Amino acid sequence: MGALVTTEEVMVGIREIFSSELDVDVPDHDVHLIREGYLDSMDVVRLLSAMSDRFGVAIELQDLEVTDLGTVSSLADVVVRHR
Repeated sequence: MGALVTTEEVMVGIREIFSSELDVDVPDHDVHLIREGYLDSMDVVRLLSAMSDRFGVAIELQDLEVTDLGTVSSLADVVVRHR
């Protein structure tokens, strides 16, 4: 993705990562990923690695709060914060 990316584009990209890397189709940006079973602890590292590669940001697990992993929207906010 280019240097200037909107939050909406990041959310679309994250949903694409869920589909291609985790084989999970997330129905919308605000569904709770952990509570609804779309994301488990084993997938978090794969997700963060794919997000780092896709968006060119370094996201470390220790820098995140549990709420950062809650929804596609909150994950997009993490990417934007790290840009």
